[in-house]
Amino acid sequence: MRFWLRTWRGKRGMDWVRVAAVDAGGHLVLLHRMADSLLGSLDLAVGKAYTSAAFRVSTDNLRPQALPDGPLFGIEASNAGRIVLFGGGEPLFTARSLAGGIGVSGGTVEQDIVIVKDALRAGWE
Repeated sequence: MRFWLRTWRGKRGMDWVRVAAVDAGGHLVLLHRMADSLLGSLDLAVGKAYTSAAFRVSTDNLRPQALPDGPLFGIEASNAGRIVLFGGGEPLFTARSLAGGIGVSGGTVEQDIVIVKDALRAGWE
């Protein structure tokens, strides 16, 4: 992971995100803070990783279901407030089962989505 982060930061000139990973049980196993990351992005990165693992879906794809007219409206109040409903979280799977989740926070929602998907393409799947 550190190699991917150094490479990504070098290519993109980014120095402002936090990356978190949780195992299949939702327990934090990795947290990386870049030098200029926002303090508030810490809980968001961890929450995105947790949410994507807990529901086995991208946080970006979960959000529409949690809108007032959606079937999961109110879900953000569950799990002791750990649910984050905007893009930047992706579940991690092995060939047969859930391995955990990864969350990225610190940029715009669109930037966080691009970064987390790049991490998956780099071999996190």
